[in-house]
Amino acid sequence: PNAALHAIKRHAVEFISPKELAMRDEKEGPVTKSIRLTASLILRNLVIYSSLGRSRLRAYESHLSTIALSNVESSRTVSQILFDLANSADFQ
Repeated sequence: PNAALHAIKRHAVEFISPKELAMRDEKEGPVTKSIRLTASLILRNLVIYSSLGRSRLRAYESHLSTIALSNVESSRTVSQILFDLANSADFQ
């Protein structure tokens, strides 16, 4: 059973994009954390208060979901962005 699991993991790496690999293994410094968190808070405000901001961010929903599932500090805020995007779709 372990051999099969290792084979699946080895071949699954082919399907992961380089961007996702970089997000997963990256260690954030304090400046990087601050910049990413500030940017995600700005995007969250755009989603909450601007219909144009919501419509423009929908194109990047798959990239935002990659960030939300990563280990970066801003992943919680990006998850909230995705939640607000999904809830705003019900009202339009």
